[in-house]
Amino acid sequence: MMMMMMMLSFLFLVLSLLMMMMVLLMTMLLLPLLKKLLFFVVDDKDGVAVVRVVVVVVSNNDNNVVVANSDDDVVDNNDDNIAVANNNNRGGVAANSDDNIVVFANSDDDVVDNNDDGEVAVANNNDYGIDYNDDDDDIVVVNNNNRGGVAANSDDNVVVAHNDDNVIVTNNDDNVVVANNDDHVYVDEYDDVLIDDNEDVVVDDDDVVVVNDDDHDDDDDDDDGDDDDDDDDDDDDDDGDNEELRVNNQTLRLKVGLPNAGTEITVIKRITTTIIKIIIVVVVAAAAAVVVVAVVAAVVVVVVVVVVVVLVVVVVVVVVVVVVVVVVVVVVVIVVPIVKVVVLVAVVSFLIMIIMIIIIIVVVVVVVVVVVVVVVVVVLVEVVVVLVIIIIKVTIMIIITITIVIIIIT
Repeated sequence: MMMMMMMLSFLFLVLSLLMMMMVLLMTMLLLPLLKKLLFFVVDDKDGVAVVRVVVVVVSNNDNNVVVANSDDDVVDNNDDNIAVANNNNRGGVAANSDDNIVVFANSDDDVVDNNDDGEVAVANNNDYGIDYNDDDDDIVVVNNNNRGGVAANSDDNVVVAHNDDNVIVTNNDDNVVVANNDDHVYVDEYDDVLIDDNEDVVVDDDDVVVVNDDDHDDDDDDDDGDDDDDDDDDDDDDDGDNEELRVNNQTLRLKVGLPNAGTEITVIKRITTTIIKIIIVVVVAAAAAVVVVAVVAAVVVVVVVVVVVVLVVVVVVVVVVVVVVVVVVVVVVIVVPIVKVVVLVAVVSFLIMIIMIIIIIVVVVVVVVVVVVVVVVVVLVEVVVVLVIIIIKVTIMIIITITIVIIIIT
């Protein structure tokens, strides 16, 4: 009995460990897929610049743009403004002004404009949104009202403007995104420039793509300097209804689109694909867990049933041997004139006992098989008690029978 209890405890322990392993396995499989839902990356192919956006860029604007080259969230909760960031885990940008922009650029603390005075909040700038730092590698963004524009001298980042007047952006090596300007945008000496939804745009570079430029102003070309004459043809060829943003003849496929861009931007890794992968992993893990539980439960039931059957067979064999020995002794040793009666009584008693034993075995086996599935330990205890009582009763019956026979013979 103790060995049986230890065996059952061990089996249940193994079952618990298997369930814990399945849960850990499912968690390990799900975490990378969940991470893919939160991190979006643009491919870097043949020199095309890489833009990384962590989490989701969210815009609640009516007519404006949310642009990010950030390591963290960028959120704009205003109706008429832009939230732009090039931050390192700074928690995003929140704009709380009616007519202004909030810029978070290379700053240790948040820069937020909570006033309605029509001014701009700019980080890392000394005066009127002008950045003269050649080494900070950060973003320059401004929403000026007749402030004379923005001059950016950064090496690796983005310049974004939503201005009422002129914007001047110069001397960047990599990516530039300019969007939603009312009047004029002047861009000079950029390798890769993306310009979208501007009324009047002046661009000077061989590697510039202009999308949805509704009104290209030739007068603004004079502001560009000597390099403008060499680049007008290239810019005019790229102007118009482009279906994709192209940089250096390479398609730049963005994970996150710009509102009101007027351009369909191809998505590289769709969220639906990742969700389907997660569903498949969950289903497979659940099915594996069900199979493991079913197999272990079946093994437990089979072991218990086999043990009970073996015990019943042993008890039956012992009872039969005792009865046979008693009958043989009675028949052989006691020889009296009424031997026929004794033999008849013995045979009848033997037959009655055999029938009772068969009935008891059938009942016990049926009860054990049914109850073992519900409560294994309780059933085993009850079966042992019942068998002991049966043995006692049979033994008492045999003793009574022998006593009667002896009395009759005597």
